[in-house]
Amino acid sequence: MVNDNVEYNAEEDIFYIYKKSEPIPIKGSLILDNLSFDISPSGDLVGMQIDGASEFFSTSPKILEGINKAKINIVTKGQTIMITWTVELENKVFNNKFVFPKEKIALSC
Repeated sequence: MVNDNVEYNAEEDIFYIYKKSEPIPIKGSLILDNLSFDISPSGDLVGMQIDGASEFFSTSPKILEGINKAKINIVTKGQTIMITWTVELENKVFNNKFVFPKEKIALSC
């Protein structure tokens, strides 16, 4: 797995995965409960944020500070958007996939 950039803020318990090391303008975010997906003006997925990460991953902030393997991806097929992400944490691998009809996605700006 080729890693994207990862960052964990233990004070706020927020986990970030982002595609590039340099800042990319954000058009808006797709928000699902405690997950936020940042979308660029060109429609590319550029980052993901997990609020309440220690509860989400059922682990301690200390363990989360050691995460260094993560990947996010977005695929558009016709009128469908699929967002996938993977995080490796100790001996666990978290994979998730979200599929949305394009017309149902409203970005918050």
